[in-house]
Amino acid sequence: MLKELKQLLYLSSSVFLLYSCDNKYKGDFTVVKANYVDDYSYPCIIYNEGKKLNIDYIYRYKDGNLIDYQGCASEGLYTENLKNYDNYSKEDYKNKNLSIKKINNNVIFFDKEYQIMRKNKDSLFTTSKTKDEYLIFIGNIPATQSHRL
Repeated sequence: MLKELKQLLYLSSSVFLLYSCDNKYKGDFTVVKANYVDDYSYPCIIYNEGKKLNIDYIYRYKDGNLIDYQGCASEGLYTENLKNYDNYSKEDYKNKNLSIKKINNNVIFFDKEYQIMRKNKDSLFTTSKTKDEYLIFIGNIPATQSHRL
């Protein structure tokens, strides 16, 4: 009887853990990928602490689903509405459903880890731990705590 109770307790706590780690995102969320530049000729520039960041692309999510892709062209930003036309590229399709969480001073975006450099209201400025890649996350990121059984 005690063995069955322990198994039931373990099973119920495992199910609870799976549901509590669910990453269902609600609301609007934006991801901006950028890199530092010294040249003024880039049309899509934002400033971070006095340094110029060139915008490579912007992903816009609604309720955890990718709806828009904005890229940088010579004239400025162009927008592809992905939700209405279902014309995801191979790269966009990988990022179709938002997967993001915040653990301590890091953000896990899909399978890559980014270190938080700076916080600004609802925005996080992050850098990749492996290469020269900068992402700006705009929106609330669910915090995750480590669970032990």
